Amino acid sequence: FDMAAAAMLAQVMRKRGLDAGAAPAEMLRGDATPAEELARIRQAWLCTVEGMGSTAAARSILRRVKRRLPGVEVNVLVIGNEGRLAEALRQEGAGSVTNSMEATADQACQAGEDQDRA
Repeated sequence: FDMAAAAMLAQVMRKRGLDAGAAPAEMLRGDATPAEELARIRQAWLCTVEGMGSTAAARSILRRVKRRLPGVEVNVLVIGNEGRLAEALRQEGAGSVTNSMEATADQACQAGEDQDRA
């Protein structure tokens, strides 16, 4: 997964009024992030680039994030032309898979509004 893309996406989301941040992969370790910080997370977006890594590794990371954040919809931004990776992540249970920063930010803002109304 791509930290540079995650940082850019977090910046776009903050400009749209969401409390967003980019978290490193170390967050997946059981002792790395206090439970009270994890409890604040209302939506998660993994960012990756099509063709830059293995599909199996991406599926594994998605599963780990879903286990670490139970009850949180985990979505994925796959930058680049949609290929095998996007479909594999959908099959693995990603909440949604988008392929542009703009579409991802739109969806994240809509989800944030829906969560605020709930």
